[in-house]
Amino acid sequence: SLASRPHVVYGPERESGLSAGPSLACRAAVRGDRYEIAYQGIAGYDYVEDVARAFVRGVEECPPGATVADLPSEPASTDEIVTHIERCCPEAAGSISVSGPPLPSNHPTAPRDIRLLLPGWEATPLASGIARTIAYHRRCEAAV
Repeated sequence: SLASRPHVVYGPERESGLSAGPSLACRAAVRGDRYEIAYQGIAGYDYVEDVARAFVRGVEECPPGATVADLPSEPASTDEIVTHIERCCPEAAGSISVSGPPLPSNHPTAPRDIRLLLPGWEATPLASGIARTIAYHRRCEAAV
């Protein structure tokens, strides 16, 4: 068995929980709404499709035994998240804010990088994941 351990999962359809803030902020930016991400500080971010791919590859390419693997998680501050959103959606400049306490640390004591177990693993860069999330919400809004 392979247990995949992501950090903050963001992207299309991530809609509940405190750490859904970046995903919800992308949707709000596209809609022209104000939004406040309710935590601050630095966290590791994993794009939702990468997390899904980790589960699928874990089933198809499971190494022998029971293994835990950490996704690479690109570190960024919530202010950097807002900057990425505003680059993709300039009309939202100033409408996304950040407040609240930092997220509790979720750094494993003995991390094991998934790239060691699943050859060729490539994570989606945060800037690309935010851009893809914005594009997804634009398509959804256009379909309404």
